[in-house]
Amino acid sequence: MAKNKDKVKINYSADKLEGGEKENGEEPYKKLSGHVIFIHEDFTIYADSAQYYDQKGIVKAAGNLQMIDKEGGVMVAERVVYDVNTKIAQLRNSVSYEQDTLKFYTDELDYVVKDKKGYFRNGGTLIQDNDQISSQTGYYDEKNKLAVFSHQVELSNKEYHVACDMLRYHTNTKLAEFKGNTHIVTKEGETITTKEGGQYNTDTKDALFKKARVESEKYSLYSNLIKANQEKNQYTATGQVELVSKEHYVTITGEHGYYDYDKGVGEVLGNPLLQRIIEEDTLYMIADTFKAIQDKVHDKDDEKDHVILGYNNVKIYKSNLQAKADSMSYHSIDSTVYFYNKPIFWNYDSQITAESIRIALNNEAIEKMYMDTDAFIASVDKFDNYNQVKGREMVAQFQDNKISYIDILGNGESLYFALNDSSELVGMNYIRCSHIRIDMDNENLSKISFLVKPTGIFYPAHKIMEDEKQLFGFKWRVNEKPILEEFLLRKQVAAQKAGNKSAQKNHINSKKELN
Repeated sequence: MAKNKDKVKINYSADKLEGGEKENGEEPYKKLSGHVIFIHEDFTIYADSAQYYDQKGIVKAAGNLQMIDKEGGVMVAERVVYDVNTKIAQLRNSVSYEQDTLKFYTDELDYVVKDKKGYFRNGGTLIQDNDQISSQTGYYDEKNKLAVFSHQVELSNKEYHVACDMLRYHTNTKLAEFKGNTHIVTKEGETITTKEGGQYNTDTKDALFKKARVESEKYSLYSNLIKANQEKNQYTATGQVELVSKEHYVTITGEHGYYDYDKGVGEVLGNPLLQRIIEEDTLYMIADTFKAIQDKVHDKDDEKDHVILGYNNVKIYKSNLQAKADSMSYHSIDSTVYFYNKPIFWNYDSQITAESIRIALNNEAIEKMYMDTDAFIASVDKFDNYNQVKGREMVAQFQDNKISYIDILGNGESLYFALNDSSELVGMNYIRCSHIRIDMDNENLSKISFLVKPTGIFYPAHKIMEDEKQLFGFKWRVNEKPILEEFLLRKQVAAQKAGNKSAQKNHINSKKELN
């Protein structure tokens, strides 16, 4: 057994030592065999055999090779070349590194002992608890408990699988930071994609993604910034939020959003805008808040109901239909949209009001409109006279995107201004009837029928009194009618706010760089 301490301050021992050996014209080296040990500062090498070039300070070792640092990190390989001067160990073939719960595997690792950093260039895999990370290149920094992976990066555990351009993994906190193109698939089948990356704590399950999209079978959520908790399957979104219901062709945009995957509940607020294609036409809807509830169980028959709620200051625009309401709800179980608290509708030249209104859809087209309690329809003629019909309730039948006829049921009253063939005012008809039907032709009144015990009076034009020209409760509110620009403005405002925030961030970053 030989032991020596030379000028490069390395201790070594072995069962057998031979000196003066040469190989391929190189300088002489010491040949060690049997229980070989090299100790350099805080780094120890164990092997079956070794060559020690003491003039250069180079150790070549192989056979049951182990390298141990003072923190307890253990490296294993088939062979190593260690430079005492640069303190770099080049480990090759079946390389592994273990430290506490962390394990790392590669075929080529260059380990800088002084910095406690290991670099790999031909593929490597890190395993810690349930997390497994692999890439083509990267390094592990033991001092800072940081692993950096680049080129074909993949992170996998029981909850999800990640593929990205670059990943920084903090082994003490289990925080993974994604860079560049990132694609995540969760165990529930959701996908999260972003070109700007984000971060995920594999311990707390909290995540943050930049300009990301979350896709499930029935929903899609996009935002400039998405925060998520994978354990709770909850997402919050800020900036240019877009929530899409794929099954019902509904898109909701806004400034802030929330989505709970397990409960199937999504919410968008901050100047939200809802869009839906109906009869090859876009229906726009705005409100203070929109909420979507996926697969809600219906109380009566246990059928699943997809619900969309809009509340506070609801407005609607469609080419042939505009509306205002306090709140609304859509239910897929009966394909009906409900409007509450004295809504008002406009259909071409007609104004429609009631205590509540519901619209039944059939194959994405409006089939019927029900006006419940104190229903009122009014329109204006060329002389600014208002034709009016009111009743307890009304039902409007639609065909080809237009009203075909309207039934007024219960306590019906009609006030109609008659014109002759020359479009001159002839007089005014006032009729009471419990069932009135109005037939429409291309959105114009073609016939009015009084079906159950009508009574009424006709006023010639010259005997019409001003205070008799309105039914009780009439109010013309065309100045409240929504216009398309109001809805499109929400898109522009959202885009401008996102742009301003981005510009402000760039300005702050520029100042930091200058300083």
